Amino acid sequence: HPVMETAARSELIRLEALGHYGIGNKDGDAGNEEKQAESFAVAEGLLVGAIAEDPANEVLLETLYQVYLLTSRYAEALVLFDRHLEISPSDPKLLQNKALAHMRLGQYGEAIAPLSLVLSSDPANAFARLNRAISYYREEDDENAKLDYQIVAETLPNHPAIHFGLGRVAERVGDKAK
Repeated sequence: HPVMETAARSELIRLEALGHYGIGNKDGDAGNEEKQAESFAVAEGLLVGAIAEDPANEVLLETLYQVYLLTSRYAEALVLFDRHLEISPSDPKLLQNKALAHMRLGQYGEAIAPLSLVLSSDPANAFARLNRAISYYREEDDENAKLDYQIVAETLPNHPAIHFGLGRVAERVGDKAK
């Protein structure tokens, strides 16, 4: 059956690529950065080649963007998120990972829209709410940052990032009032 064959092939490529990524991590831990780079390149090459043959393969797209995220290649991951979101436009995991990539690049304003999409369908998503609060704060939108921090504090009352964020907002708002 062709669908099963495609799924099995995708899974084999995914596992082989992740194996090379794992070998690269061991090489990096051992201080061999050249071998690490080679292993990461093999992993990426396997995935890029397979995606070229099957551009809508979500398993392969997800694996490659994971490799990009794990190797701090956020700009490349963003390209894949946009491609993958064309296939699955409301996937909350994709939207959250896209927002995280933007945040890692310091593009906090760009992170707000995908996080807002997640929250429009799942208002109780504490991960998305906290990251949106952080993004609002970094964009100096203190009112929205405070609101999101307060909402997520109801779910995660002891999370240190919430209290830190609320304190920073209060500090900044107090500074503006002087």
